[in-house]
Amino acid sequence: MRRRGIVYVLFLVAIVATVELNDILTDKARLVLLTLILLAYLGYEVREFMATQKDRALLSPVVLASIATFVTAFGVTNILWLLPDQEYPEMLLGYTAYEWMAHAMLYVLLAAFAMWQGYRVGIGKRIAAKMWRLPFLKRALRSSFELRWEFIALCLFLSFSSRLLQVSLGVYGYNSEMEQLYGLANYREYMELAVSLGRVALIGCALSLFSQPKNNLTRKILLIGILALEVLFGFLSGFKGQVIMPLLLVGLCYYAIKGHLPKKVVIASLGLIALAYIVIEPYRVVRYSDPTFQNRNVVNIGSVMVSQLRGAQGAENRVVNEPSLYFLNFVSRLNSTAETARSIQYMDESGLPNNAPEFLNNLLLVPLHAVVPRVLLPTKPLQNIGLWFANEVMEQDTVITSIAMSPIGYLYFGGGAWLVFLGFFLVGITQQIVYRRFWLAGSGGLIMLLGLSSSLIVIDSSFNSIFINLIRYVPLLLLSQYCLYRR
Repeated sequence: MRRRGIVYVLFLVAIVATVELNDILTDKARLVLLTLILLAYLGYEVREFMATQKDRALLSPVVLASIATFVTAFGVTNILWLLPDQEYPEMLLGYTAYEWMAHAMLYVLLAAFAMWQGYRVGIGKRIAAKMWRLPFLKRALRSSFELRWEFIALCLFLSFSSRLLQVSLGVYGYNSEMEQLYGLANYREYMELAVSLGRVALIGCALSLFSQPKNNLTRKILLIGILALEVLFGFLSGFKGQVIMPLLLVGLCYYAIKGHLPKKVVIASLGLIALAYIVIEPYRVVRYSDPTFQNRNVVNIGSVMVSQLRGAQGAENRVVNEPSLYFLNFVSRLNSTAETARSIQYMDESGLPNNAPEFLNNLLLVPLHAVVPRVLLPTKPLQNIGLWFANEVMEQDTVITSIAMSPIGYLYFGGGAWLVFLGFFLVGITQQIVYRRFWLAGSGGLIMLLGLSSSLIVIDSSFNSIFINLIRYVPLLLLSQYCLYRR
């Protein structure tokens, strides 16, 4: 504990020195130094955690969030802003762009520190210990990996049919129509819950297969089929994260059972990310530029995507034709530093306008928004803050484009630095509870851990949706794992 305190002081000294040497260091140099401090701090925390939690440490949401939310979005991808001829920061933030970006990195460091301190405090550990003693959970959580095949079939049917319904109604992924999203707001959340059962089936089959001493051909074929279906619908959604997530979940299931990540999954994940960018980026252009595009037809959506891969339609838009452009697109989509800086700049210079979402109120009303149907509570937010951000803050004048402000931007809009700290502190506590209670709790515990962790690993820009999803998914996952496995 004492050694950790000394390390924290050294990191603080480095941050203060970087800030105070603004007469010597350029703004870009300060951005680089603060990025390196962030990477060093996260590396220290992860190393300390893995030294004490030697078994399956990568299942911990706090470790995965450090990589997915911080290292990726605010760390290694900041290399983008060091490349020559990068005009985007100045176009977005003005001539003091790098000053604002360096300023934003201070809040990123605050968020990362808050998350790890929330994880380390004893609150989450004590709550998890009390949950271990709950008789209800002990009875409800399954320990066997023996599947109930009829429930797998039900999950797949509900997930598949719900996705087809979403497509036909014009509310599926990037193919959605704005008027339909608003018009069907009362029902979309229930369709999404049904869609999530596909991932329940995927995780259940993966855990069952990997827990067997010998590979079972039937389970293997079933797992490959479900994985292919989830990846296919990921492509059809037009969201690259939906393409890669099913494969990552299978990799985590393998790691949970075997204790190591298979190289095949790592290599396949990188290839799938590349393929997703090659197909989806030009597809998005065609989706809004081709007047004959049928966004409610699964066959048409799929054929357009295949044509992008072959280069038969809209080939001039294919990022793969220009490797440097492909790399810049790839990195820029992962990075959130500029958007976070713009959020802070906008708030500091203008304040929130009258049409702004109620950021703080939406956080305080999370329990109500999670359980009360929109029919009974029509004032529930529509989770369209990305569209508001694109129009009001990024000044794009669009009705179709949403831009993520980053979770730090959301919390800064809601209350400033204190809410950034408190929000990520609560995330850390929640990560501790989920990991401590459900790791080592049998097959049912792994279903709960992997199902709940998705919201705690890639921290969403709609920060309130993290806790809304957790509240909704707890009963769904409990019931699903109870029906999925035999006792």
